[in-house]
This record gives sequence, C-alpha cells and structure tokens, in this order.
Amino acid sequence: MKRSILLVTMAASLVMVGGLTLSAPGQPREHHADRERHEHEEEMDRHVEHMRGEMERMELEMAMQRLHLQEMQLHLELLEHMKQTTFDPESCALLAIGAVTDDLDIEPHRQIEVLRNMLERTRSLGVRNAIRTALKDLYLETEQPDECLELLVDMVVENDELIADEENEEDKWEDDEDEDAWDDDEDDDDEGDDDE
Repeated sequence: MKRSILLVTMAASLVMVGGLTLSAPGQPREHHADRERHEHEEEMDRHVEHMRGEMERMELEMAMQRLHLQEMQLHLELLEHMKQTTFDPESCALLAIGAVTDDLDIEPHRQIEVLRNMLERTRSLGVRNAIRTALKDLYLETEQPDECLELLVDMVVENDELIADEENEEDKWEDDEDEDAWDDDEDDDDEGDDDE
C-alpha cells in the first residue's frame, strides 16, 4: 500500500508538472521573445550609456580647449601690458615700489629704510607720492604714527607747492596774454595816429 501511495503521489506530481507545461504551450516562445526584447533593450541602454560617456568626454575636451585658449589670450594680454609698462617710466617706478613692499621677503623696518632712501633720491612728484603712500602703510603696520604723520604733512606741503606754482604759472600766462592784448590795442591806436 505504501508503494501504491507513493506511485499515486508521483503520478499526480507528473500530471501537475505536465499539465502546467501542457496548459501553456505558447509560454516558452513568449518567454523567449521577452528575453530577446529585454536583451535588446539592455544592449540599447549600454549603447546609449556609451554614447553619453563619449559626449561627456568630448564636452570635457572642448572645455579644456576653451580654457587653454583663454589662458593663451590672458598670456598675450599680459605680455602686451608688460610691453606697455616697461616703456612707461612711472609704471616701472610703481612696480619697483610694489616689489619692495609686496614681493621681497624683508622685514617692514628694512622696507622703510629702502623706501626712505628712494624718497631722498627721487625728484618726480608722482613717484615721491607713491613712495610716501607705501611708507604710510608701513609706518602704520609698524605702529609708528609720529613718522606717518610727519610723512603725510611733508606730502601735503610738497603737493601744495606744486599746485601753487602751477596756479602762479597760469596767472602769469593770463597776465602775459592781457599785456599782449593791451599792446596790440596800443599798436592799433598808434597806427591810427600815423594815418592822420
């Protein structure tokens, strides 16, 4: 009896498996078509991802080329600016003052000493003003307010002297022009007297 129960159970199992297989005869074909469609979609997705990666790489290369061109343009502009600066005496003087205060790795007291020496040796008012401005900052940095104040007073006085000289020159020109005009009027009057 055990043997017959076992045979019946096996037979039922086979019938169930067979029934499932027989009840859906088209399923393997549809399953195969779904699998092919799924594989095709995966292949298309891989292709799209590959193309997207290629586009990103190309965009990155183009961005790098644009940056390189911008860098070259800036370099050319810098060279042009340097060319103009090196032939401009005031610009060169300002560059030298800036180098003393910003580029050289020396103590502020040494910078003050160098700039004071420059101030004694220069005659151009624009350069002297630039030196004094740099000295002002250094005096403040080194907590020397008295020296800073003295420097600023000297700067105002020297600039005022130049302004006054220029105003006197303008007044002189105006006076000379008035005298010339007056002389021209007298000459015209004298010529009128000669005609009579």
